[in-house]
Amino acid sequence: MSQVKFIVTPSGNATSVWAGTVPVAARPAQRLIYKSTWKETSDDGITRIFDTIAVTEPDGSVKLTLTDKKNGKSKSAK
Repeated sequence: MSQVKFIVTPSGNATSVWAGTVPVAARPAQRLIYKSTWKETSDDGITRIFDTIAVTEPDGSVKLTLTDKKNGKSKSAK
């Protein structure tokens, strides 16, 4: 997978988007959506908890979107 977008807004919200391709043998018959969370601490000590959504299509394309909202409105902040 390759990171195709990373944005941090002045308010501290962050979005990271990754895209790739699943091997032919592992491709689903229909669209799969998986929701989860991801916790990451950077080298400078900043910890982010991302809400994640991974979407895998029957053609093998996969897109992973991670969103961290510092305003307390992300699902992981509850």
